[in-house]
Amino acid sequence: MDQTRRARPRRVTSAAALALLLSCCVSPAQIGDSAFPGETKDPCTKVTIPISVASSKPGTPFQASDLIAELAGNTLHAVSLSASQVEPRIVLLVDTSGSMAPDLDDRKLGTRAWGHGLEASVFAFRALPENAKVAFGTFASHLHIAPFGNLSAAQQQLSDLAKVTPRGETDLFGSLHIVAQAFGTPQFGDAIYVVTDGGDNRAKVSARAVSKELAFFSVRVYVFFITHQKFVTPDEKEGLDNIQLLAENTGGQIVQMPWSEDWLATTQAENYAALIRQYVRAPYRLELLLNRPLSKPGKLKITSSQPTLHLIYPKLLVPCAGH
Repeated sequence: MDQTRRARPRRVTSAAALALLLSCCVSPAQIGDSAFPGETKDPCTKVTIPISVASSKPGTPFQASDLIAELAGNTLHAVSLSASQVEPRIVLLVDTSGSMAPDLDDRKLGTRAWGHGLEASVFAFRALPENAKVAFGTFASHLHIAPFGNLSAAQQQLSDLAKVTPRGETDLFGSLHIVAQAFGTPQFGDAIYVVTDGGDNRAKVSARAVSKELAFFSVRVYVFFITHQKFVTPDEKEGLDNIQLLAENTGGQIVQMPWSEDWLATTQAENYAALIRQYVRAPYRLELLLNRPLSKPGKLKITSSQPTLHLIYPKLLVPCAGH
């Protein structure tokens, strides 16, 4: 999108909510199987999803028998729940369109070309697990993405961002559609980190269609969100709603912080980056048993009998191939 400006969304990350997330510590040793160990001959009736857990009470037990999963009002059987350690493949995408330039009235940034996208990109990089395979990419009107490599390669590409001048329109969801295909064969733990202000004024692919596609491939999306001072165009007004849908449907999160060099140096920033790394490299693996294969996408709801647990999981289930 062009260099237009936005109002600060009403939905912001509160200190209380962040404190809840930062208090995470659920004991993997207390994970167990559910009371529904049923088997099925149709592989499309078994669904495996990643689930992350935060607790306001460290040491809270977390086991399948505590979970209630519902799809379109029907209760699903939790077959198993287990801790996992993955070497995730992560695509780190940075929006370089014109709207990532500074707000016209943000004099604190002086004459630099970027708004707060550089600081958000640095934080997103810090939130990458050390063992991740990373593909670094940028997008505006077109997507540019490097092959998967190690953190050192991604860090060099990140440092080159300062030489880029944000310009052009934004093909956010079209770029995410291409990235979904770039993963190839899905692997448990795949994720996308995207630094953006949420708007898309190219409209090649809808947010809803992309969220279904990424949910199909089990790719979690973490959005490092940039806010502006004024909403001007319809795509700007819809931006936060669209990325909220994307994050929720795929089991990721919206990360919305007071981006600045000063904030990056805080303990809060360090702890939050460590928390995201933990979510991405060590998701729990939850296996659900459906009564029959899905014929259309459905909304998933999972609750826990433990009120101190906060569950982060994909809220959209889509039919598997062939259904």
